[in-house]
Amino acid sequence: MNVLCNLSVTAGITTFLWDTAKGYLLAVLGWKWGGMALAVLMSLAAVAGHNWPLREALIGCICHQGEEVIWPSK
Repeated sequence: MNVLCNLSVTAGITTFLWDTAKGYLLAVLGWKWGGMALAVLMSLAAVAGHNWPLREALIGCICHQGEEVIWPSK
């Protein structure tokens, strides 16, 4: 939703499709490699990685105005 609001409809749809494909791919690979349990685990990992990116935890994030933001900020 952030990409859609800040860039364009095309960028928002493209981001949505890539995020959906990433989750689907991880679920399918998990299913092939280890059955239902691994498929669920890998799907949860995809959701967690989307919601809490490792990059932000390690080096902070850049807000859309270009100012450095230290994460998490309290």
